[in-house]
Amino acid sequence: MKKVLCVLLVFVACDENSRSSFSPDGIAVFTDRNSYSRTDPTVITIANSSSETVAAADCGSTIYYTRQKWLDGVWVDWTEAFCDVTNSRIIRPGDQLQDTIRVRKPGLYRFRYDLSVMAGDGGVLSAYSNPFEIY
Repeated sequence: MKKVLCVLLVFVACDENSRSSFSPDGIAVFTDRNSYSRTDPTVITIANSSSETVAAADCGSTIYYTRQKWLDGVWVDWTEAFCDVTNSRIIRPGDQLQDTIRVRKPGLYRFRYDLSVMAGDGGVLSAYSNPFEIY
């Protein structure tokens, strides 16, 4: 598991400056559309088709996330959910988890979810959504 996590971290680092999305094998994060007006809700789905159970930090009304914005050719951490995390939402193999967030400032964005692996050596996987535009 440690070797897989180290390789995964190298791929994540390589992806930071790419406009495409990246998620570990078996974990998909996607929005319901590719563009939204500033008043539209953005529905995000985290789907687990891996053989591992993962956990997302639960902020009560939302799942903990970091929203990244595409600026000057790189993804930049823009905002994140602020909360005192005391619970987790478990995503078992074959399960999905949905969240709804409103993004109000125009731009190109993506979401990053840091998911805890619940078996073996554990670890944290960073999964990225597809890019989407707010106009």
